[in-house]
Amino acid sequence: MSTLTTSGQIRTPAPPVAADAAAPSTLVRCAVMAGFAIVAALAAAHFWFNIIRVPIVRPVGPLFGQGPASNEGWAPWYAPLPFAAVLTLAILHLYFRRIHRWTVLGLAGGGLFAVEFGGWAAFWVKNIGYTWYFVPNATIVAILSVQLPMSAVALGHATRVLMQMPLLLAIGAVAGAVVGLLLGLPLRNSAAAAPADAAPKLAAPKLAAPKVAGWTARISTSVLMGVLGGAVSSLGVWITGIVFGSVVGLIWFFISFRGGRYAFMNVLVGSAAIGVVIAVPFAAVMAHPSLEGHFEWKMVALHALARLPVFVLISVGVIKIALRTARATAGVSRS
Repeated sequence: MSTLTTSGQIRTPAPPVAADAAAPSTLVRCAVMAGFAIVAALAAAHFWFNIIRVPIVRPVGPLFGQGPASNEGWAPWYAPLPFAAVLTLAILHLYFRRIHRWTVLGLAGGGLFAVEFGGWAAFWVKNIGYTWYFVPNATIVAILSVQLPMSAVALGHATRVLMQMPLLLAIGAVAGAVVGLLLGLPLRNSAAAAPADAAPKLAAPKLAAPKVAGWTARISTSVLMGVLGGAVSSLGVWITGIVFGSVVGLIWFFISFRGGRYAFMNVLVGSAAIGVVIAVPFAAVMAHPSLEGHFEWKMVALHALARLPVFVLISVGVIKIALRTARATAGVSRS
């Protein structure tokens, strides 16, 4: 249908561009996510049987004080498999719920992380089993209260093992990339918006309010992340917590939440920097003369890499909450 412009010219609007034309259907997306869960479960089984080597039969003797405590951390062999599947679905859903992220590179990263999450789940279940069966006075409440540091330790173990066996990560990445190629997905995400001249210019679009947090949100979240970083890195010494917590707060303010906006690359770089800062005190303690060690940057890198996913998730959550709060506050003030 043609329209008459103010200049007297007849303009025929271009047909609307289907932004999700190349996106797979809901059924296909569910099948791919189920495939990621299966990959994670298989990786957890490989870790459980071939790397951790937890015995199939429950060690009855140590459970009743009739033998030395075992370091395997006994749990039934089928426990880490569904745990790895659910963990993978929960985390990857947060990324793949956006249609434009369904690309060949995106699925390759999903397969890689599915393998990582499988090893993470195996070590996590192992640590829970060891705590439940062999740690004195380990109640359910006490075990639940230490899940955050326990998950970080388990992720560090899995990462260290996978760094020694990168073929597992490569298999997961290649499998995801092949699925993406079979589905005909683009290699990477291009500009989601259509060109300006491709859309009908019937009316000026209504501009959305910028997603920017104010100074109050930026400063308060910086203090929050600084307190969290100081608590993790203090090692029981308050001056250490203050120093390193202040550095973490500055990194959050100038990198992770720069300008009060959400940008995943800023979050990723800031989380990596925070992980390095927090890992320094641990490496320094290990280098103490009483432990006959020395300071190793490799240890810092391993600790930072193990904590990177945790800080990314925390950072994204804090930023999203801060932006929603800022928009809600702005809406109330305008009304």
